[in-house]
Amino acid sequence: DGRQLVALRENARDDGAIIDAVDRLSKRLRERIGESLKTIRASEPLEQVTTGSLAALRKYSEAVRVNDAGQTDRAVALLEAAVALDTTFAMAYRKLAVVLSNTFAAPSRIAAAATQAFRHRDRLTPLERYLAEAYYYDVGEFDRTKVQTAYRAALELDPENLVALNNLAFVMNDIRRYAAAESLSLRGLALFPDDPPLHMNATQALMGQGKLADAARTVGSFARRAPSNPVALFLRARLADGRRDFDSADVRTRVLAQATQDPAWQAGAAGTLSLLSLVRGKLADAAAHGRQTMALDERRALPGAYVGDAAGLAMIDVRYRNAPEAGLRQVEDALRRHPLASIPAADRPYPSLAWVYAEAGRPDRGKQLLAEYEATVPEVFRRHQPLRYGAAAAVAFADGRVQDAIKTYRVWHEEDTCAVCGLFELGRAYERAGARDSALAVYERAVTTPGMFRLFDEATTLGPTYKRLGQLYEERGQLDKARDYYGRFVDLWKNADPELQPTVRDVKQRLVRLTAEGAR
Repeated sequence: DGRQLVALRENARDDGAIIDAVDRLSKRLRERIGESLKTIRASEPLEQVTTGSLAALRKYSEAVRVNDAGQTDRAVALLEAAVALDTTFAMAYRKLAVVLSNTFAAPSRIAAAATQAFRHRDRLTPLERYLAEAYYYDVGEFDRTKVQTAYRAALELDPENLVALNNLAFVMNDIRRYAAAESLSLRGLALFPDDPPLHMNATQALMGQGKLADAARTVGSFARRAPSNPVALFLRARLADGRRDFDSADVRTRVLAQATQDPAWQAGAAGTLSLLSLVRGKLADAAAHGRQTMALDERRALPGAYVGDAAGLAMIDVRYRNAPEAGLRQVEDALRRHPLASIPAADRPYPSLAWVYAEAGRPDRGKQLLAEYEATVPEVFRRHQPLRYGAAAAVAFADGRVQDAIKTYRVWHEEDTCAVCGLFELGRAYERAGARDSALAVYERAVTTPGMFRLFDEATTLGPTYKRLGQLYEERGQLDKARDYYGRFVDLWKNADPELQPTVRDVKQRLVRLTAEGAR
């Protein structure tokens, strides 16, 4: 009937405080009209981002909460609903790109979301604009200098901004500036002690510096706050394999797999279990978990990942069984299921395919794939794939162009975010070139360099590196070091599959002989 029932007022100090004022006003209004005080106090605050749609803002805010809880599929659905409600909602597009990237979604889809955020950045506050630009420069242009500049500009405006602190720490970890990443992430944790990504970045920074005790304290603190959060379970597993306690890492990864039904976390756990099996010489288990990962790729509609994971599975036959044709059959089966032409160009795993063909003795096919890669995949996506150097080096190595291989393996290692990627292959190339001292030094770096994600490269190389180090030190007469590395190899593969036990027995015999010689 037009009568005024309630009159309330809240002041906002500036544009950036409007959301807080609306939240306060909303709560007061609902109290006045009789809503349960308990219900009101439990309401989640809205995120402070720019949109013309309150419904879209609510979707965005809920997406942030469920993503932090490890429900990534639900977060993606909510963010897609948010941008459907407000097609110019730049920060929702940005967050969508982040969640997709963190769950290893298709690169084309990640870049599309980041590009939409960038396209609508003129609607944003200066702080939001820097954040949207930074993420676009990361996944849309892959320009690390612009990424850092944008995040630092955001921190100039707001030194306590969670997104800028976390993402700049992430960038510092990527370029192996671990001390800087530690400083940024710990600064963030002092302000946001419950934030999962900050704990992830802090742990990576500490482990990258070999500060395992500090990393364990950081993970323990988060696990006490959020014991069932997938990030806490994931970090406990990474601590274990960072110590090369692969049995414990396996147990903790299985706990993670059982604790979440989220497909992205399930795929990550299956892939990790495959690597943990492989590093210990359990080839059958590694293959079984690899096939589970591929099944989850299918479920998640990721044909490029499916083919790429098939290439990874093929490497078990190529490197461990000396059965290259069997490995290539797996790749060709995957390509029949998902022909490259049916996959968006940016999502095609050309480097992985070229790599496996080169390692399997087919450098001609590897060259063809790399040529097609150059011709069909936009340069911005190629810049984002340091493995392109590893694949080119593998082709050169298989072709007998050893100096080219050495040069390109070095570039791969320098460009990759992984602390040890390419080192085993570089050592092998040095040996082929007759530079055994250089090979020895590189193999030593491969097994002594710390890192949170070291397992993801050394799963296929740690055992062979230990064995080769033992042989090289034996040849040099450094028997203590030879015994050390032979012992590490035997311990690592003590429960390897029967097909690998002849190799284990051979190394055991070498170890017994060297031990007897040392006792004389």
